Amino acid sequence: MGLVVHRVEEEGGIDGEVWTQLATRIPKELHRRLKLHCVTHDTSVMEFVVEAIEEKPGRKAGAKKGTT
Repeated sequence: MGLVVHRVEEEGGIDGEVWTQLATRIPKELHRRLKLHCVTHDTSVMEFVVEAIEEKPGRKAGAKKGTT
C-alpha cells in the first residue's frame, strides 16, 4: 500500500493556508468505519483526517520538531 500526494493545491483553506490533495489506500472495512464515524460525529472525512494527522505527532502544523 502506498501514499500519493497530488500536486493539486488550493488557496483559501483555514487561515489562508495552501492545501494539497492526499490520496491513500485503506482497507474497505476501515473506510466504512471511518465514514460511519464521521457521519455520527457530524464531521467530514477531510476534517477528521486533518485532525488525526495533527494529533498523531502531538503537534500542530508549523511547530518545529522537538517543540511538542
